[in-house]
Amino acid sequence: MYLYRTILKKSAQIIWKFKHLWFFGFFAAFLGSFLEFEIIFNRMGPDFGHRFLNNIGSIKSAGIFSKSFLFNFGNLFKNDPISMIILLTITLIVLVLLGFLIWLSMVSQGGLVNNTANIVNNKGETNIQVGVESGVKNFWKIFGINLVVKFFVYFILLILSLLIFFTSYSSSLLSSMFLVNALLFIVFIPLALILAFIAKYAICYAVIEGDSFILSIKKAFNLFIRNWLVSIEMAFILFFLSFIVGLVILIGLTLAFIPILLLFNLAVYFSWIMLSFWIFIVGIIILAVLMALAGSAFSAFRITAWTEFFIRLNSSKGSVSKLARLVAKVKK
Repeated sequence: MYLYRTILKKSAQIIWKFKHLWFFGFFAAFLGSFLEFEIIFNRMGPDFGHRFLNNIGSIKSAGIFSKSFLFNFGNLFKNDPISMIILLTITLIVLVLLGFLIWLSMVSQGGLVNNTANIVNNKGETNIQVGVESGVKNFWKIFGINLVVKFFVYFILLILSLLIFFTSYSSSLLSSMFLVNALLFIVFIPLALILAFIAKYAICYAVIEGDSFILSIKKAFNLFIRNWLVSIEMAFILFFLSFIVGLVILIGLTLAFIPILLLFNLAVYFSWIMLSFWIFIVGIIILAVLMALAGSAFSAFRITAWTEFFIRLNSSKGSVSKLARLVAKVKK
């Protein structure tokens, strides 16, 4: 546990001293830079396979890719070109904004990893500009790693969903639910965890050591194989810490909202309509800012901790898991 305490304590000190990392943390959290738990716990349940297939069926039944849809789209464009141009313009703007958000999220991941490594190794400058330059430089590698890993996670989910879907027709409800949970815990969760760890380590190799896309993934896989147990321990410690911090943030926001709510009720009681309106707006803004700051700081903390953990594992020192040390003590 000493290893983890040291890493977590140092990571907390880093993000408190270098608050520009919060900027990267805010955007890095947008597209699930913590895949190991976002994917797993959002889909845990006996009906996750059926929901996945139902979503696919909904897209197909909508007929978006059918000839009739294209024909009707052409007629709408012919009959009301102004409205269609406006609709297409709005769609294009949304797609551009989405693309920019993806770009910013990837760049932020790279910036956080780069600046954290510079701080830990006492090498190079650490500011927003340096982080953005590193993120832009490694954008395609970071994007490719995230894309490949998420593709395989969803591919595995699709295969399991199809297996569960067809098995459920030839088995009882109880046995089907047992199969779902067995496949979830025995197959999907371990594979998702392995892919998430490989993604984290591959991004670190790509950004810190400047390795190519393929080489980063190969080295990340080898690093995970050598340190699989300590990696899982680190992940669950961070997950438990995330739960505690999330609970603290929720309590803090609730306490911050109480005086705002009292002022709002007081204004409503005396029929101060405009005052109550502005109290409500200002209160929402304050809560949103506090939530964004807390989320950004903790997102930066988690990526900083994983980067520092990677540097430790990749060094000649290596690391031994807490569980392995306990087993060794018991044997003695």
